[in-house]
Amino acid sequence: GTVPEIFAYPYGEFSPRIQALLEARGFKAAAAQYSGVAGAEHDLFALPRFAMNERYGSLDRFTLVSQMRYIDYTPILPTTPLMDAPWPGKIDFAFGLETAPQTRPAFTCFASHMGEAITPSVNGQRYTFAVTTAFPKGRSRINCTARTHAGWHWIGFPVFVPTGLPPDQGD
Repeated sequence: GTVPEIFAYPYGEFSPRIQALLEARGFKAAAAQYSGVAGAEHDLFALPRFAMNERYGSLDRFTLVSQMRYIDYTPILPTTPLMDAPWPGKIDFAFGLETAPQTRPAFTCFASHMGEAITPSVNGQRYTFAVTTAFPKGRSRINCTARTHAGWHWIGFPVFVPTGLPPDQGD
């Protein structure tokens, strides 16, 4: 007899249009499914969550992800995970003042479709990660981690390339 206030996106996929629709329907928040830790300033309609399933659901993994720490950052590019135009070839963000000094030396990102570390270029607090191979159609992600004296820090960026795009947009 109750109406839920939090929505879980099917397969974790969302777009600005879907986020606005949920908010207009009275939902208070929505959970995606890309690895990461939410912070106080996080978009309530794009909350990250770690997958906990038969492949990624061991007690050791649960212990690890339950102790992850947030990395405060400001996304610059892309502005949405939905890539309905050609991928810009990079992801840009700026660290918040609290995170930057402690994570800078140990910070690494991985693009799920590339399977290798992406080395950032750094300009002050702004980090740019060049993605040299276009994201495939479907769900992908970039995960960024840093291990410090305080433990593991993690942020994730989902990337959704719709099927049915012209060949030059998302192949």
